[in-house]
Amino acid sequence: MVTVDTSSATLSKSGGNPPFTITLNACVDSEQPITADTFRSVLQVSKSALDHQGLEFKDIETGKLAERPRMNVLVDRIPDMLSASTNTVVEIPPKDDALQPYTVSHTFHIPQPPPLTERAFMSVEEQIRTAYNQAAGFAVGHTYEIGLGIGMSSISWWKSGGYGDIFASGPWSAHSKAPKLSMMLTNVAKFEVVE
Repeated sequence: MVTVDTSSATLSKSGGNPPFTITLNACVDSEQPITADTFRSVLQVSKSALDHQGLEFKDIETGKLAERPRMNVLVDRIPDMLSASTNTVVEIPPKDDALQPYTVSHTFHIPQPPPLTERAFMSVEEQIRTAYNQAAGFAVGHTYEIGLGIGMSSISWWKSGGYGDIFASGPWSAHSKAPKLSMMLTNVAKFEVVE
């Protein structure tokens, strides 16, 4: 179960301070926590949920999904073995637990164009990153509802139990035969797009 929240009721296409952030809080509907590999899911701490359309944005007025840019970023391959030192493995607590839910935030990158005099000295990679605007595809004056994209809405490796218990006997194979654990939003979050 995942809840979603935004840092503001509005997303400014020209940027803002503080930047617009979407926060996801995850917990499981069970009596014990799970240990999960968040690699290539919306719960991974990276920009992949925004770059790879892990989050969807439905225009409330038209009912259509926002056509946002997609950036293919070279990501590390999943290792053959997962261990206590794997940075994408986390513990997700039960919903009725006194512990805080597992939380990840995704912040929109809205670049400010550099002066023309500086553009000539930028590498091609720097120019692409500067030009890439994660707020592109949103219409000013429209309101969007946040949803989970199909490709990143499940966890492919997970075990029932706490982090310490799962890795007490050593690493595990990253190639799980268990069914994927699908995530679902339990609330609705919306934001309006402004210039």
